[in-house]
Amino acid sequence: MPIFSDDYHTLSLDFPFHGKSGGDPTQFSVRHCADVAIALLDELNIKKCYVIGISMGGMAGF
Repeated sequence: MPIFSDDYHTLSLDFPFHGKSGGDPTQFSVRHCADVAIALLDELNIKKCYVIGISMGGMAGF
């Protein structure tokens, strides 16, 4: 994400079953991915952000 990092703080995450992440296959849904992202933002005390995603990341961020 170098193109954004000059002007923004950037963060990326692997949703369950994406990238190097494992997870419980019975919990896989767009809603669960959104909950994972919200939990991370809450943990980092991020109150406002822009979300950029493709496929599942885009749907979860919507």
